[in-house]
Amino acid sequence: MKRILKFALIASIFTSLVNADEYKAVVNNKLNKLEIHEDEGVLSVKSIPATDLKKNQVSSYARALIDPQNSSANAISFEYKGDGSDFYASVFLGEKKNLLDAYEAVFPLKSTEWQKRTILISEFARNAKPWNPTDLNLENTRASLNALKFIGFGRGFKYHRYNHPDFSFQIRNIKFVQAPEILKLPLKKGIPNFLEKLKANQSVKILLIGDSITEHGKDLSHTYHGMKQLGKEAEVFNAAIGGHSSRCGEIVLERSVGRMPKPDLIVLMYGANDCKLVTSPQLFESHLMNTINKLNRLTDGNSEFLLINGVPRLEKGSMQSKEIVEKITPAYDLIAQKHGLLVVDSMSAFLALNEEDKKQYYKDTIHQTQEGQKFIGRLISKTIKEQK
Repeated sequence: MKRILKFALIASIFTSLVNADEYKAVVNNKLNKLEIHEDEGVLSVKSIPATDLKKNQVSSYARALIDPQNSSANAISFEYKGDGSDFYASVFLGEKKNLLDAYEAVFPLKSTEWQKRTILISEFARNAKPWNPTDLNLENTRASLNALKFIGFGRGFKYHRYNHPDFSFQIRNIKFVQAPEILKLPLKKGIPNFLEKLKANQSVKILLIGDSITEHGKDLSHTYHGMKQLGKEAEVFNAAIGGHSSRCGEIVLERSVGRMPKPDLIVLMYGANDCKLVTSPQLFESHLMNTINKLNRLTDGNSEFLLINGVPRLEKGSMQSKEIVEKITPAYDLIAQKHGLLVVDSMSAFLALNEEDKKQYYKDTIHQTQEGQKFIGRLISKTIKEQK
């Protein structure tokens, strides 16, 4: 038996986890479509490319969960087959039909052979856009199995820097299961190994993770300038994505680390978007640590971290801080105290700028000019020089 359905954008599931008839469209806009069909217990999903590839392409199928099948489960398991591309697809778990305010994880499409993926429910990150009105707290940033009502597969908002015009995958044997919890790898304190390499004049690899503050620097990022100012050779890969919060970045970390699998140093800066939904340093600390621990695991615990605690958002015209990013910035100090990670205090440095410097360093009320990137670079190089 084969069924073929075509829907615009996001879609939804109902009783058999592989019954195509039970997938319903949840339309957010008309940017692109998916085609889905089911044949002998295998769901096949294929994208229909959007006409405007510059826009975010969000598309998925979802269905209602009558029963998670296994009340003692702590993970979801499924088999999948990719299209050979370097793209990643998403699996969604939601409490409501809107899968852009749900919990999301990813799986790679590189292999064209059947692979098994088991993902702990605790590994799913809340994917609400930073500017969507929602109530985030320490409890609801992670999924609770007994509250889940929808499951879906496709592509979420978080990929927009990695948009792929055409992708396809197959899914089968979807079920909720019991799986071993993932042990956290110990974090390296400070950056001693990185400093040793610099001292020996060895080339180093640096991966940048963050939002548009970092992404806008592109190849001439703050870290690129910081290493130039130190007179050291470095390969810097900028994997930051505009519009992301730390939760968004967590979802696509596997793809980001894949661009530089074994960095000596990971430079991380979030806050410009987190501040829109996060109201306390403790909640932001939780989001950051989820991201840092996942990065640590993806790099086998061999990378060291340098955290940058953000820059203020400014009022248009007055160039005064809106005082919204700095309300969550203390999270970086909490992390430094608890885990011994190194923090560049960019926030204090930017708050101390006079109006003339702000006009030189900001190209708008959020993002930095190249001079602003160089200024952050000086703060990075100064922080590194101060380490013994």
